[in-house]
Amino acid sequence: MPVPGGLTSWHADWKGVKVLVVGLGVTGFSVADTLWELGADVLVVTRDASPEHRAMLDALGIRYELAPVDSDAVVLAGEFSPDLIVVSPGLNPRHPLILWANSN
Repeated sequence: MPVPGGLTSWHADWKGVKVLVVGLGVTGFSVADTLWELGADVLVVTRDASPEHRAMLDALGIRYELAPVDSDAVVLAGEFSPDLIVVSPGLNPRHPLILWANSN
């Protein structure tokens, strides 16, 4: 999935850019929070989320979905139709969501 034009740094205009964040560990939460602050339309998809992370996402108004099955994550991604996907560094490169992103 190519990066939308002009998004070369966090100083770019991220307002309205649809970003799917996959995973909600330290990296995923930091990415979601930063992109939300920059004005991006953020959806987090994760297998699990700590109560603390869920509470912070709720307080910020960042949407998230718990998707325990790989195919559920692909369906959510397709419905959201992201401009950009940020993937947790711990996600297997053969994960169905990464394969889906590379095919679109």
